[in-house]
Amino acid sequence: MRIPPLSVLLTWPTPNYVDPETRGNASLIVNLIFISLVILVVSLRFYCRFSAGALRFGWDDAMIALTLLCTITMTAVVILANARYGWNRHLYDLPTQDITHANVIAFIAKLVFTLAATFTRLSLCAFYYRLVKDSGIVWFKWVVHGTVAFTIATGIAFVFLTIFLCTPVPYYWQYPPQTAGHCMDEGTVTLAAGIINIFNDLLTAIIPIPLVMRLRMPMTQRIGVCVLFGLGFIVIVAGSVPTFYIWKGLMATWDETWYAYPLWIAAAVEIDIGVICACDDSGPSDSSWRSSKQKPLSHVHVAPFDVDFGDSHRPVLEIMRKRSVELASLRRARTGSESSEDVAGIAQTLRAPGGGHYGYAE
Repeated sequence: MRIPPLSVLLTWPTPNYVDPETRGNASLIVNLIFISLVILVVSLRFYCRFSAGALRFGWDDAMIALTLLCTITMTAVVILANARYGWNRHLYDLPTQDITHANVIAFIAKLVFTLAATFTRLSLCAFYYRLVKDSGIVWFKWVVHGTVAFTIATGIAFVFLTIFLCTPVPYYWQYPPQTAGHCMDEGTVTLAAGIINIFNDLLTAIIPIPLVMRLRMPMTQRIGVCVLFGLGFIVIVAGSVPTFYIWKGLMATWDETWYAYPLWIAAAVEIDIGVICACDDSGPSDSSWRSSKQKPLSHVHVAPFDVDFGDSHRPVLEIMRKRSVELASLRRARTGSESSEDVAGIAQTLRAPGGGHYGYAE
């Protein structure tokens, strides 16, 4: 927290420590609503993972679980910061003995926010890996590799920037300072981190769109899937709001506790929306896959993500066609209805380069 110069302090009114003006209960209400939605959505996600009777817990789920812990912690920190540590009142109404505690809670909030945002992006990237597993789409995997590397690198960098913004570290929250030290410009560093976060959110949101456009499905369905993945753009909009309040609260005014109040709300809501959108993105493929796995043995269906991979995957398609035809032959043999015409038709289908079912059966 920046301490105003004497020229600014002289312009402020007499402090009111007994009954100060506050921002009200908006932060408490908004945070309780959004954290309730997050817990509900994540719970439904995990329920769907286990409802089919088989363990389908993946790295994307592990990242979401970590994000949920960070999100709950973030909500608790924001509520405490505004209800107990003075981040909902004017700085001149904050008792000097509470400034240290206010700085400590802000320090914790920045760390938790960074971890929550990083785990959310990693969960989406893990889902992208699941989406193209064994598909042979090399270029997309390398794009995801690069996104994961960038996400981890920025996450680590922001953690270190938060911890070592001041040297020594306790110099950030001590008031009055008990040791000699110095700090980087918190407003500039935080604003730069916010802009990089927006770019990282944008990158994570757009990388699956080229893949979705290659799906072999009607254009209306492709557009629908793109819209689903495009929910990530809501996070980008939500991330732009706290970036504005970073400038307003940490750079454009000295009354930091008052003007940073919307920043606390926007930061918590950004994380909450990110978790909700990440759970929405992961749902369709898994639910489609699960429903397809539960089809009866005699039912031949099309894979939920039928991507045109070109001639390089023709052997795989041939095996799939052969498997479907063999199952059809087996069913006819069990009922005693298989004829010489059926056998001839099966043989002709196996020889045909474009015949048979483009799907799989179980």
